[in-house]
Amino acid sequence: RRSPQHRAQDAFVPHESGPGREFLLGLRQTRDFGPVVTLAAGGVHAEFLSRALVPGQATAIFCPELDHEDVIDAALDRLAAARLAIEPQRGHRPILYRSELVGAVRRLLAFARTPQAEALSEFEVNPLVVSDGRLVALDALAKLAGWRERLPAPRPIRRIATLLEPRTIAVMGV
Repeated sequence: RRSPQHRAQDAFVPHESGPGREFLLGLRQTRDFGPVVTLAAGGVHAEFLSRALVPGQATAIFCPELDHEDVIDAALDRLAAARLAIEPQRGHRPILYRSELVGAVRRLLAFARTPQAEALSEFEVNPLVVSDGRLVALDALAKLAGWRERLPAPRPIRRIATLLEPRTIAVMGV
């Protein structure tokens, strides 16, 4: 039988800290859109980077109804922390394969579609670190959902794109 010090030592995950090496991967239940998954820079600098980065580059937001690889890839291409991890930097190889990050997002999106996810109001892995080319969750927080009134019928999420990016528009006056 090992002492507590040995067990804690065995649990240590070697990793470097900082942007592109630590992520925050979360799930939140929203009244308007249902489950929403987010990916952002994690670790102790998560809040600072979220405020400091250009809007659209700090956090990627995903909807389980729009779980298409091209949507995830496009979001990762905009996310500064993801680009630091999956793109070569100054002649160095990427520290993480894109497929690792895509896989983590897809697994949380798949969970978000299950009835079990409705029992949570919030779920967050922070930090999700890069260790030896793989993602490893070091800490997680889950908040159980309290009693909720019946949620409205699901919104037609797939039609949001036509609202946000119309092909035509009419300007009318009275």
